Amino acid sequence: MIIDTHVHLDDERYRDDFDAMMERALKADVRAFVIPGAHPATLPRAVEICEHYPNVYFAVGVHPYDMEHMESVDFESY
Repeated sequence: MIIDTHVHLDDERYRDDFDAMMERALKADVRAFVIPGAHPATLPRAVEICEHYPNVYFAVGVHPYDMEHMESVDFESY
């Protein structure tokens, strides 16, 4: 069994064929997925995916490259 601990399933490039991509991963014995937190703006999509797929989890966080911009983010809105 494989657990992918760093996969950006919330990226827009996976939206069009998400179900097919997940099916291919399961056939390759990938059984669980963790979407890493990179920016608060991507959190709603990660939550949406996790609510639909019980084997997908997400981590909340901010990528170090974005730290200098985080002072202007209203975290209460997420």
